[in-house]
Amino acid sequence: MALLAVNMAGNMAGNMAVIVADIVAGFFTGGFYCLTPAPDAMLTG
Repeated sequence: MALLAVNMAGNMAGNMAVIVADIVAGFFTGGFYCLTPAPDAMLTG
């Protein structure tokens, strides 16, 4: 269980950069791309 928690925490930390990129892209495009989890899921595998 501890290993799973560490893995999840690491995955969330890794996703932060992608999430920030999505938010920035959303601001520049004026769309809701930053609110869709699908691109994050595809990029992070």
